[in-house]
Amino acid sequence: MGWMKQRSYWATVVTVLVIISLLSSFFVGISTEQQVNRGLTTGEIPEIDKGRDGDYDTATFVTPCFWGTEARLGVVPGVVRTRAGYTASRDGEDQHVAHRELVQVEYDSEKVSYLELLDVFPDGASPTRFDIFAVFSMAEDPHQKYYLRQNETLFQAYKEIYPDHDAFVNSTAAARVNGYMGGYGELDSLDDLSGLGLGERGKRIVYKNWAVQNGISCELP
Repeated sequence: MGWMKQRSYWATVVTVLVIISLLSSFFVGISTEQQVNRGLTTGEIPEIDKGRDGDYDTATFVTPCFWGTEARLGVVPGVVRTRAGYTASRDGEDQHVAHRELVQVEYDSEKVSYLELLDVFPDGASPTRFDIFAVFSMAEDPHQKYYLRQNETLFQAYKEIYPDHDAFVNSTAAARVNGYMGGYGELDSLDDLSGLGLGERGKRIVYKNWAVQNGISCELP
């Protein structure tokens, strides 16, 4: 019976070692992810997202593509929140149900007007005004802040700040960064990205991406 006890002992030792190895891999993975995200964001609520409670005006636009429209509007000073969505309406004599893409914007009317929101679009590219009798429905998660999501590590770094999906979608900082990642807005230097929760590494990534989109030479390290 002694050999059976010895065999049981070594089986227990092997099991314990396997568990330790799996736990070590798990925590190393967490540490590695934290190191990847280090420098991408500050890890704290961005300054621009603090103290935003208040009454804001809402504008909703029908658009051919909500990705670009959300990004373009997201960098406008005075815009507080952007959301991609859909509406359904009946078209034509046959009353065919058409699903249209929408972008809903909350904005501070003391800083930007409705007409100024329309002015950010090139001639012929303006979205149309939303039918007030239609219903806005949020688009699926992958369509919210689309251009920010294209950089997975930067997106995950923001998700660490905003683990709640609604908080992420409603973040002014996320709207701004999404717009810059889409190549919209104006950036003169890294300082223009201050207050958005970006770390130095994150600022360089966003600025370089914006510069490439606009055909601007960028000498940042």
